[in-house]
Amino acid sequence: MSSRRSARASAGKRLSYREESDAEDAADLTQDEYHQERASTSADDEPLERDQSDENSDADQRSRRPAKRRKQAPTPTKRTTPTTSASGHDWEPGVSRVVIKLVGPPQSGHVARGELSPNVFKFLSDLHANNEREWFAQHDAVYRYCWKNFGEFTDAVLNDIMEQVDDTVPWLPTKDLVYRIYRDVRFSNDKTPYKTNLMASFSRGGRKGPFAGYHVLIKPNGRSFFAAGRWQPEKQDLAIIRQHILDNTHQAKALKAAVNDPDFVKWFGPPKRDASATKAKAKARPKTQHSQQRCNLWGGDDELKVAPKIPGVDKTHKDIDWLKLRSFCVIHNFPDSEVLRKDFRKRLVEAAKASEPLVRILNSMTSPDPPPPPGSDDEEEEDSRQGDHVSEGEAREQDDDDDDDEEEELVPAESFDYVSDDDSNNDDSEDEDEE
Repeated sequence: MSSRRSARASAGKRLSYREESDAEDAADLTQDEYHQERASTSADDEPLERDQSDENSDADQRSRRPAKRRKQAPTPTKRTTPTTSASGHDWEPGVSRVVIKLVGPPQSGHVARGELSPNVFKFLSDLHANNEREWFAQHDAVYRYCWKNFGEFTDAVLNDIMEQVDDTVPWLPTKDLVYRIYRDVRFSNDKTPYKTNLMASFSRGGRKGPFAGYHVLIKPNGRSFFAAGRWQPEKQDLAIIRQHILDNTHQAKALKAAVNDPDFVKWFGPPKRDASATKAKAKARPKTQHSQQRCNLWGGDDELKVAPKIPGVDKTHKDIDWLKLRSFCVIHNFPDSEVLRKDFRKRLVEAAKASEPLVRILNSMTSPDPPPPPGSDDEEEEDSRQGDHVSEGEAREQDDDDDDDEEEELVPAESFDYVSDDDSNNDDSEDEDEE
């Protein structure tokens, strides 16, 4: 800027000097000589004009220069993959293109909410014949339709059991009741990826937890069933049940009476105490998957061969049929036609009512309800009932004793055993059999 100012000052001096000299010499020059002299001196005036134009251009650039922008967080950009056209122009040599025709949801066979659709049986039958991931992906819309229908049916059954059968079963979301259709094939020789049935469990913990409960399985070809009880309890729970049977407690007596009830026998049959004869007949037949299964007290497939390893217990024990059990579960099968009936849920409620004593007794053995806390309504009612039979003097003595023992613990914590959910179900297996 200083150089430009000095240039302008020198140019101004030259201009003023020339103007004075021009005024003096104008009288001595002719008109042509005067114009020629002005043309020769015009070249000296160009730096001034150029300086002025430079100033104007700098001012314009400063005015046009955009203001500084504040730093902003980068906005995420959505990456989109190029879609391939269906015209076939994207084909390249050596590249094979697979086109899968997707199957839409069923257009018929719709039923009211809470009923099972015949499309469920059709899908499970087709899945049994095509148990592959490609086929399952092709029929994904059909699967989602059947899954939603079974979920609505499960919700309706849960409400029926809660209101009409067992008030200890809580409300739980469907995802905590229904089992996944995907198989765990990590440790199995059968690598088929999907189950060919739909199943839901109703207990204090839904499909999880160490509780006896009610189970509904849907499978084509007359293999649907309702089950109740406890399937393969943990080692600690199984030992508790067997100890009740050995001690012949009131709970064990109630368990034996429950399975002989006429309503229970009507649905699940009487206890089958000739399990050894059944297994002998199975050995005589060709070895198949069914013939290798065992028979328990109700004709199931889970029982010890001889006797559990309990001191003083052998195969001649009077309750050996009960002590050999590893599961306390009963099953009633339903044909496909009965499953699709509108009153199928009523039939499930009847079966659940018949098996409710079995479920309640098993839970009272392994998962007893804790006592009411001190000062609760239940305890006050019990104290009031006992006070009616206590004399006035005895009541006074009892109050004195209560004052003396005020600091003692009311309910010892060691009185209750809470079973861990992490115990393995398979610890009590073949090693229990006597050698």
